[in-house]
Amino acid sequence: MVEKFDNRVGKVTDHIFWLQRGNRYVIEGRTFFAMGGALSYDKQDRILIKNKYGIDVWWSEEIPSESEFNHAIDTIKKYNGTFDYIISHTCHEEGIKSCFDKIGRVYHSNGNETCRVQRFFDIYKNELSFKRWYFGHFHINAHTDKYSCLYEEIEKIHDEQQ
Repeated sequence: MVEKFDNRVGKVTDHIFWLQRGNRYVIEGRTFFAMGGALSYDKQDRILIKNKYGIDVWWSEEIPSESEFNHAIDTIKKYNGTFDYIISHTCHEEGIKSCFDKIGRVYHSNGNETCRVQRFFDIYKNELSFKRWYFGHFHINAHTDKYSCLYEEIEKIHDEQQ
């Protein structure tokens, strides 16, 4: 862990950093809210299979802990929910549906099995103000006016620096 971008990050290499869940970062004058994690839709299959080393291929840590959720709430409140960009693994249902609609696909909610991170964003979406939200959980490439679901693409942030 190192101090970078006005917060703590995991350093993978000199040019690759792991943004921690629930934190706000300032990168090149832009503010980012990071919230990783989402429920694997193939969790049941992963629980039943172990990789060639006998290690489970699903981890409960894919969902944020209570302390990570609480930290995210504190960060949202501290900054009045205002960030230039949100980077997350999943998104709230409305944002997800907008991306699916854009490419002509139908999004089917899992009802009571909906990912806890998605439910978190469903609750806090109206408290968040942002220019663009990036997520990738659904393995599609789709863009709307406020959302980018990225899978095999990289999108360059092209706004004016603040």
